[in-house]
Amino acid sequence: ETDLTDEQFTARSSAFTAWEQRTLADLFDHCGLSTRARTVLAAHAPTYGLPPGRCPLPTHAAIIDHYLHGAYYPKGGGQMLPAGLVEVIESHGGEVRTRARVERILVTSGRARGVTLTDGEVVTAPLVVSNADYTRTVQNLVGEEHFEPGTVRRTRGSTMSLPFAVLYVALDTTLPERPNANLWWYRHTDIDTGFRQLAEHRIDPVPFLFVSFSSLKDPAARNIAPEGHSNFQVMTLVPPDHAYWGADAGPADGGRYRRTDLYRRRKQELTDAMLNAAEEALGPFRGHITHLEAATPLTHERYIHSRGGTPYGLAGWGATGERPDTTTGVEGLHVVGTSIRYGSGIEGVATGAMMCASTILGRRLVPEVTRGAVLADRSLLPHRGEDFDPLAVSRGRARRHARGLARIDTARRPA
Repeated sequence: ETDLTDEQFTARSSAFTAWEQRTLADLFDHCGLSTRARTVLAAHAPTYGLPPGRCPLPTHAAIIDHYLHGAYYPKGGGQMLPAGLVEVIESHGGEVRTRARVERILVTSGRARGVTLTDGEVVTAPLVVSNADYTRTVQNLVGEEHFEPGTVRRTRGSTMSLPFAVLYVALDTTLPERPNANLWWYRHTDIDTGFRQLAEHRIDPVPFLFVSFSSLKDPAARNIAPEGHSNFQVMTLVPPDHAYWGADAGPADGGRYRRTDLYRRRKQELTDAMLNAAEEALGPFRGHITHLEAATPLTHERYIHSRGGTPYGLAGWGATGERPDTTTGVEGLHVVGTSIRYGSGIEGVATGAMMCASTILGRRLVPEVTRGAVLADRSLLPHRGEDFDPLAVSRGRARRHARGLARIDTARRPA
């Protein structure tokens, strides 16, 4: 029932209240499950980057509920999501600025007043919503002196979920016939064995894989793969330490790594190990590779400035299962993103954003959206022609046609 308040939901859900600060391993112990059964039921663990002994039960339950109700894929590929968001913002009078890094969130007299960019420009605003890494927001962008002592204490003691590495693979052939579904592949029947291996900084052989098949999910999209070709992504969890990857500091803090011998060696070792595991799971395909690109945690940190390069946000922030709310205690400052109480992943982040907007507007948006309400004015949205490029649109109007930038070839997209 989407109209229930948090208090009403808690009152009706005694089981949830009893287990909300317990781990997935606690539930497995309570049920007396075998090692193999634990691995099968926790197989989605790479989707949130935590072993059963550290995963809050609600986190795993939310992921399972998501897949049981059907996971969806945006027609045209994942880039369509930010492109659609930018279109809504710009068509309703907003502005999207990329390559405009924030140096500081301005707070005076306990209230957020705007931001200062790294080039010195000051942008004032009555509200600031930070989608940056939560710890960086508190400690670097705002400053601990503006937060309650409890918030500062939990943030200082916080830990992050494990990061992952990705191989982007394109083949000049189609994959052997398989279901149009994600693949979770495990080398061992004991999921904890794989997590212990990562804690020991051993990545070869790769203990588990998560594979997503873009060209199976949207076979008609020629911007994803030409006809007769395949496009898929191979992911696995990896050690988060900067030193392991050959960097003294992360790229978000100015660390250099891309040309160091250790980083290049680690990246190549990981690529080879992931390809070996992927061929165990899918069968031989290396002879058909036309494009292969690897992204490590340092790659992700360079782009999203997430602590440790994880896309999954906080693993620990106080008690088990506790995460920050969208309000911060600083008037006019709100937070969203992967570390908020509503979870990581697209669904969790989108839900957190709607809850943040609900707080700001004093309006319960989630029930409206669940019932199918469209909050934007569709008549204002731009027409998408045959040359629509979601990557260019996502950069914002000011940089949409900048020279020398990558573009998605839409010429081969079917009419």
